[in-house]
Amino acid sequence: MNPKQTMFYSDEEIELIKITFGGNPPELWQLRNHLWQLEDKLPKFSKPVLEIIKKAITPQTSADVPLHQQRDMYAPLSTIREGNPEVAYLHILANDIVIRYFKQQLDILSGETVDEVYKLNLKDLTAVQDSGQEMVRYTNMLAYTHIIGKIDGRIGELQTLANPPVVESKEEVEKKLKANSTK
Repeated sequence: MNPKQTMFYSDEEIELIKITFGGNPPELWQLRNHLWQLEDKLPKFSKPVLEIIKKAITPQTSADVPLHQQRDMYAPLSTIREGNPEVAYLHILANDIVIRYFKQQLDILSGETVDEVYKLNLKDLTAVQDSGQEMVRYTNMLAYTHIIGKIDGRIGELQTLANPPVVESKEEVEKKLKANSTK
């Protein structure tokens, strides 16, 4: 652990994110579309980039993470403390689906074979269930909403880290303000 590291990603990881995703390349869109199961075309990433993507999408607790930056796939379950055990159990089942879904999509991205029999289809999670299957529908919809939120959140995070705002000097800001004030 680097005690000077203050962010979830190391300086080296951020540099690799900038190199890989800077300028919003097609690979960032392809990654998003793959996670959404919108297209079969897979972007090609190096092993270090795949590790960063896995860290972003399916974080694991680690001693290398700075204070107050720890992430975990079970963190969303912190809300179950306030519910009854039956509802909490449905949230746990939904979270298990989320973990399984992202592991599957990252395995595919890494070139691993996924057994089609057990493959999760994102659209199937929104399918209407037969009468008497309300708890299955509730669990699936919890999983679905968590998955879609996580995809957009993590892709947005990678995009933001790859394309930080340009910091202007005081002189540049004053020059712009002066130019705009004469209009």
